[in-house]
Amino acid sequence: MDYRILGPLEAFDGDRAISLGGARQRAVLALLVLHGNETLTSDVIVDELWGEEAPPTAVKVLQNCVSALRKELPPETIRTVAGAYSLTIEPEELDRDRFERLLAEGRAALAAGDHADAAEQLRASLALWRGAPLSDFAYEAFANEEVARLDELHVAAQEDLIEADLALGRHDELVPELESLVTRYPLRERLRWQLIWLSTARAGRPKRSRPTARRGARCSPSWGSSPAPRCTSSSARSSRRIPGSRRPAARRRPAGGRGARRRPRWPAGTSSSRCSEPGSTTRWPAADVSS
Repeated sequence: MDYRILGPLEAFDGDRAISLGGARQRAVLALLVLHGNETLTSDVIVDELWGEEAPPTAVKVLQNCVSALRKELPPETIRTVAGAYSLTIEPEELDRDRFERLLAEGRAALAAGDHADAAEQLRASLALWRGAPLSDFAYEAFANEEVARLDELHVAAQEDLIEADLALGRHDELVPELESLVTRYPLRERLRWQLIWLSTARAGRPKRSRPTARRGARCSPSWGSSPAPRCTSSSARSSRRIPGSRRPAARRRPAGGRGARRRPRWPAGTSSSRCSEPGSTTRWPAADVSS
């Protein structure tokens, strides 16, 4: 069997696509897939799918859905245990599990410095995605938590792949992809401050990166404040690694002329040293107030 939730729900028995039936029947299968090899009672399933609006016939509808699914799936795939249901899923039969395995292998290779293998594994993990996870259940409460978790993993996998590709010198082709991701995910600091800046600088197009970075900064949680210290320091470290990049020279205070510190001017005939002494008796000329 091949169950797919990284996109609309699909199921295949070899090359044969399984007919999943109507919306309620598909929801029953989706819930069983998300809890593969777990035992769910009828009450739990009814509560997950109908909530407080469960009709009196909800249990009967559930039984009919399970019966229809059993006709399509291989024998003993859906088991009944003391009035509860369990869907048997073997290792590698669910695309979510394959994605997470490839992602873990890619991250391990990235941490070990094997960027070529990391890019291969991460690219293979992202190739399993066919769209938004469980897109046909986007508004179903039972799927919300898992959809949010998978969305976060998907973006993180893209960031990891970009890091591996940057290390392999694939700079030019990554610039438009990074700019698109920054526009789509403006609050992702890793994309905005490290990856987009590093790739455009290495590609020799720093000017093009500035508007994108500014757009991201305006959307940051601090609403236009300075970037987080971690991002600033990573950018500074990156600038030292980029061949040909130079830090801006520190501004020096001119020895004289505009900007130099000047001594205060004192009235004629007055000693500056006496004015600065405590208890000085120096008197300023009185102003002429006669009319």
